[in-house]
Amino acid sequence: MVDKRSIKHSIKQLQRIKTWQLVILLILAGFLSATFLRLNNIGMIQRRTAVLNADAVGDNEITQNRLYDLQRYVTSHMNTDMNKGVYLE
Repeated sequence: MVDKRSIKHSIKQLQRIKTWQLVILLILAGFLSATFLRLNNIGMIQRRTAVLNADAVGDNEITQNRLYDLQRYVTSHMNTDMNKGVYLE
């Protein structure tokens, strides 16, 4: 069991953190999160465009490969799935 002295010491260390330091940390974390979300979105858009371009060419094998690339990216990298999918012409 942890003694009371070490608990009080830990609490005093946490109390030394200022509010403005937490606000700066929050702003940095928010900026970092927004940047990574944007990069995920850009990667998904590039793969979706590749699928649509492959569909416009008309080669089924290339289209299927691009669809697999898009599916792998969306399911593994973005932790989601394509419910409605991509509608091809």
